[in-house]
Amino acid sequence: MKTIKFIQAILVILTLGVLAQCKPQSQLKSGYWQGELQVSSTKAIPFIFKVDENFAVSLVNASEELSEIETLIIQDSVFIYFPIFDKTLKAKKIDQEHLTGYFYSHGQNKTICDWQASYKGERPTYSVNSFFSDVWHVNFQNQKTGIAIVNTTNTQMEGSVLRTGGDYRYLQGYAHADSAQLSGFNGGTAYLVNFEKVDSSNIKGNITYLSGSQESFTAYRNPNATLDNAKAISAVKQAGAGFPFQAQNLDGELVNQNNSLFAGKTLLIQISGSWCPNCMDETRYFTELHNKYQPKGLEIVSVYFEYSDDFAKSVAAIRRTQKNLNVPYTMLLGGKVSAENVQKVFTNLQNFYAYPTSVLVNKDGQVVHIYTGFSGPGTGKYFQTYKEEFENSLIEIL
Repeated sequence: MKTIKFIQAILVILTLGVLAQCKPQSQLKSGYWQGELQVSSTKAIPFIFKVDENFAVSLVNASEELSEIETLIIQDSVFIYFPIFDKTLKAKKIDQEHLTGYFYSHGQNKTICDWQASYKGERPTYSVNSFFSDVWHVNFQNQKTGIAIVNTTNTQMEGSVLRTGGDYRYLQGYAHADSAQLSGFNGGTAYLVNFEKVDSSNIKGNITYLSGSQESFTAYRNPNATLDNAKAISAVKQAGAGFPFQAQNLDGELVNQNNSLFAGKTLLIQISGSWCPNCMDETRYFTELHNKYQPKGLEIVSVYFEYSDDFAKSVAAIRRTQKNLNVPYTMLLGGKVSAENVQKVFTNLQNFYAYPTSVLVNKDGQVVHIYTGFSGPGTGKYFQTYKEEFENSLIEIL
């Protein structure tokens, strides 16, 4: 079982000498647990986590298990830490099968919401309804559009929601006669998507976010649903002027596009943040690209924009991502999260829209395309299409 050495609450416990009294006297029961994030007085976002025989915890979302988690149990206190997002589920054991506590952000130094969990043993199974199993064109209340993907297995409903700029990763849940519910929690944020049947071709619903806010939508069946062209959202200000940038490496030294590491190489620039779940998924994929194409002349550089304007805190956040995702390529700090700071780092970029954004630059230093967002593995066929198109563009210029 990994320990959390740098969580403030743990340091308090160590200071008080509680840990020195004895070894942990009880552990979490191995098996599946059902958790709930109480994001408002009337709404809770359900999630599932698994405890193995070594008391290691993983979050379970549909077919995915997220295991970049550190767990510490001291007597009746439980700390489940998500190092990539620098957040912790803190809880007390009510008994051997029940936990209650709160979800805490260390980076923002605040409690996000209360949470609770109960032991299930086996993985929970749910009722399903094939009516909802389809691709849906979504119209949100703010006049934006998206795509909802819903699949039915023997034991649960699964799917995701795509929007311009990213997706809601892996979602899972259940259905009743005329309604369905999908949710997901990745240690950084959480979503609850409710669907309600209108007629044979139409549904309506709402999405509840970790903040407790809600967003309504309507949707209709469309197996060929698409989003706005992700390559036509952001652009260069001046064609032919390259893609200059300047940011700090993790030692505080300035790095720009003229660095010798990038000379004569095809360059893939990732505009990212440690707080961004889609960025985490993109980083996993870009690590695959690095391992596959770096010997053929590809270099990847990731420029992170963080919530803190403190250099040491921001670098610590980037290093946690680097360590937990085994990132092999160059990682830089661009500054605090803001469109203005992105513009300062990338002076020939206009209409920046979302994290992540990736920029493919050829060996002559000219931009091939700027891709807004990322359609991750939870989106099924959309992820496969993204990978095929992206790698085809890459292969053409290597």
